[in-house]
Amino acid sequence: MSETLHQQIARRKAGLWTERSGIFAHWQELSEQFQPRRGRFLGGKQRNNPKRNDKILNGSPLSDVRIFGAGLMSNLANPGSPWFRTTTPDPDLAKFHSVRGWLFFVEERLRWLFELARIYSNIHSSFIDDGIFGTSAIHIDREDPKTFMRGYNLPIGQYALAADFRQQVDTCYREISMTVGQLVRQFGRDACSQRVREMYDRRQLDEWVDVIHAVEPNPDHEPGMIGPSGKAWRSIWIEAGGDDRTGVLREAGFDVFPVVASRWETNGEDVYGSNSPGMEARGDAKGLQYVEGKKSLALDLILEPPLVVPAAMRGKAVGLLPGDVTTIESVAPGQEIKPAVAVPYQTLEAARLEAAERAAAVRRAFMVEMWLSLHLDDGVQKTAREVAARHEERLVQTAPAILRMMDEKLRPVIEQGFATLLENGLLPPPPEELQGQELRVEFTSPLAQALKLVGVAGIERFGQFAIGASQLRPDVLDKVNFDAMADTMADALGVPPTIVNPEDVVAQIRQARAAQEQAQQQGEAMLQAAQGAKSLAGAQLGNDSVLDRLLAANGAAPPAAGVA
Repeated sequence: MSETLHQQIARRKAGLWTERSGIFAHWQELSEQFQPRRGRFLGGKQRNNPKRNDKILNGSPLSDVRIFGAGLMSNLANPGSPWFRTTTPDPDLAKFHSVRGWLFFVEERLRWLFELARIYSNIHSSFIDDGIFGTSAIHIDREDPKTFMRGYNLPIGQYALAADFRQQVDTCYREISMTVGQLVRQFGRDACSQRVREMYDRRQLDEWVDVIHAVEPNPDHEPGMIGPSGKAWRSIWIEAGGDDRTGVLREAGFDVFPVVASRWETNGEDVYGSNSPGMEARGDAKGLQYVEGKKSLALDLILEPPLVVPAAMRGKAVGLLPGDVTTIESVAPGQEIKPAVAVPYQTLEAARLEAAERAAAVRRAFMVEMWLSLHLDDGVQKTAREVAARHEERLVQTAPAILRMMDEKLRPVIEQGFATLLENGLLPPPPEELQGQELRVEFTSPLAQALKLVGVAGIERFGQFAIGASQLRPDVLDKVNFDAMADTMADALGVPPTIVNPEDVVAQIRQARAAQEQAQQQGEAMLQAAQGAKSLAGAQLGNDSVLDRLLAANGAAPPAAGVA
């Protein structure tokens, strides 16, 4: 007998959970060290567990993680400034004024949509997951009735992923908890299992039920068909404890994979990310908490040491507060009340230094100094070139991860947003030049610009060299195409298209300037001619004047001196 849909999903879910088990315990330990209230590792029992922060004695790693997430957000996808732009693969096509204006409108509308659909908060949370666990996932619902699309950051430990042969994530299974009331409102009473219907009828609306949501390539995909079979990805919701007949809550599909999964770094065919800052700093963070605990213990032993009390004092109260007086009978030498353990105060200093070294190692792993120095409050706004010059070494080290996040996280989010705008009629018709053309996304955030400027620094140095060499040989500037240099630098700096004049406008400006310069030269020539005529009219002959010379040049003898 063939498997039911419920059985298929439950069986693959079990396989993905087994595949994930190797890294699951590692994620849980990372969560305990850096974000104790982040992630799902104990199912529903973890939601309101008050003891999840018990292992945190020094909060600096948690602060480092917050700075890391804020640093990535403000320098890669800052909602307060343009961090991407749309263009065309053909650079000449992108120079048309109508094309540039339409693309600029698309960018503004995308930023509006991301704010409306709370995409930015999800990107920020996913950056933190990338830094700690090396893996993050955002589910994007493009059929939200209120905001067109909506993002949902998936907590680590709640989901499992699978990838295709090109190592791109194409499958996401997640197990979430929903109340009985939420289930019935979302899927309808008839779709729920008998157990859920009975709880609903008894008004047990706040009882929790485990639900599995599976998104994977549709094995029965038939392009062009209406309904779930016509979708490239199928979306199946089932009750984890439901039966094979009534446990399927919904069967739908997507044309585009709705889960944006990114990895800090991948190793071969591994699905989940590796070598994240959190993984690098795990040992130091764990050691920091250990040293912090021992430091507290040493301080307790110094301030309130255990005591050795003579047998004669057994059962008698001993005052341990300042000013207390304890009366004892005469005892033999060496039998007085004294500390059982003598902890030197240098122990505290040694523990403090060890904790400081551990904390510094965690800060280095999360690049805290770099993020903070990018925003020093010195009253001067730094250019992308200054950022690249100051942090080029660190940028080179983090460039692979940054490029991966732009490719696996930010680019798919923009593509999903663009598709949402098109499907909902939120964009004007494109100009004729763009008909049938594909668009390309370029990132203009500070980090993206800094990475670009590391590559175009040679152009800037060449321009400076040419200008310097022109002081000795002015004709050396004939070797430089300053228009092409200006376009390249504007592109690298992410300058808005409305600031850079298109070629036809530049041609008009230069033509008008040339005409103005020609008219000015003609005016100066006429003025000189008039002044010369005036000089000739007032000149006297016979005194070797200008007029005498003109007559001599034409073969006429000059008159005698003094003849007018």
